[in-house]
Amino acid sequence: MGNPNMKESAKMNFRFLSALLSMFFFAACAMGAAPAKAVEASEKSAAPGDNACKLSVKVFSTRQDRECDWWFRVPPNRASIVSASRGWLGDRIGFFCLVSGIAKREGDDYEIKISMRAGKKGELKEIGSRTLKGKIGSPNAFYMAPFSAELIFEPSDEFGEYVVEAELEDLKNGGKVSDSARCAYGEWETPPPADGKPEATLANFNGDFNPQTLYRLFMSGKNFFRQAGPWYGLNPAAYSFYRHAFSKNAFLLPILREDFKNSSPEQREKIIMLFAFAGEKPFEIEELSPDEVVLQTQTRKIAAKIKDDPYSEISQPAHLDLLWGEFFALGTYKPARRLLDALTLKGDREFARKAVSGEIKIDPSDADVLKRMYSGLVCVAADWSIASNLKNELFNSYVSWAYVNDVPAELKASFGDFLKRVKSGEIESPSKFSKRAAGKSARKDSPAKGSAAEKGGEERKR
Repeated sequence: MGNPNMKESAKMNFRFLSALLSMFFFAACAMGAAPAKAVEASEKSAAPGDNACKLSVKVFSTRQDRECDWWFRVPPNRASIVSASRGWLGDRIGFFCLVSGIAKREGDDYEIKISMRAGKKGELKEIGSRTLKGKIGSPNAFYMAPFSAELIFEPSDEFGEYVVEAELEDLKNGGKVSDSARCAYGEWETPPPADGKPEATLANFNGDFNPQTLYRLFMSGKNFFRQAGPWYGLNPAAYSFYRHAFSKNAFLLPILREDFKNSSPEQREKIIMLFAFAGEKPFEIEELSPDEVVLQTQTRKIAAKIKDDPYSEISQPAHLDLLWGEFFALGTYKPARRLLDALTLKGDREFARKAVSGEIKIDPSDADVLKRMYSGLVCVAADWSIASNLKNELFNSYVSWAYVNDVPAELKASFGDFLKRVKSGEIESPSKFSKRAAGKSARKDSPAKGSAAEKGGEERKR
């Protein structure tokens, strides 16, 4: 196993991420931007003196984001921990140490030490420690401190069980508690392509984060990157999802390259396009058919042209799809929060309807008119996509937290109007909007009785 010392080279298996993930230790009554949360107490408990905090520690392994959005930026008691029990060559597993304590008396001093050890089972070495001291801010307050270590499997590592252990010591009053989490390292086993409709699994990937699930999704179905439309002829949601998901699980890219030669034509096409979007080394001409050579050249030209940044501007529905793809791939707060900003856009829905229906003749060379039409279409798409995804537990949690902690007055007002439109049934899908604009029957687009869309609507009404 590589050297676990946090001051050694970057090739070590365990990295102590105190620089990446800052230490927080604070009382709930002064929570600031990130709320403190109580952690479920370990079965082992410290035996501190009368003036001490009753401390507990919990360690778990996960592929969730290291900034802990899923912990800090969700309402209390709604955090969902997705454990990672298996890892593969080049895989990166995060280990988080969560500490809690209940203050006995306001103003009392505390001094605690957190130490973390890691390695193969039975061969643990210390990878870092931190001593915290100060005064208790409030009686009966909860404290929380995330510590993080990252496990990266290398070719020199032996297969087997790896462990990260945390020990918490009360230096002022005595007493220790500890906890550990495990991850099994083994040989990659290629899973079969996903059955049914991969889109449903894709939308729930941020409740799984399993690399084998990602591989199954990618290798299933038709070429989801292609989509007729104005955004480079691509599906922006698929482009964003797979680019972010494979960036986080980059160890899968060499596996895909190795599997390329035995893949179906549809799978080879997707791998060629993914490598272009991910900036990976292109395939040699000898490895490709004439049509695949053309595809690789064209896709890399398109990839070089894509400069859209939905964090700077949301000016077309594709920008919303880019944010959704990022959210479903990473499960982070940033794209979810940015999606809410779309509710404040002052798009002219009626103008967009008339433009789509042909009641108003659009001059493609008139940038202002096109911008007005697109802003209306963005508003329609934003309403529908946000309402449809409120049933996603993580997104719903982020929305709830944002409304209380991270929403300016203008957005609160827009969000209130949005909820009224949801309740009144005004919100419609972009396809239904287009059909209505074209004077076609909207009944064909309404969800079938008992369908997932209808159930989602019922859930939102509740």
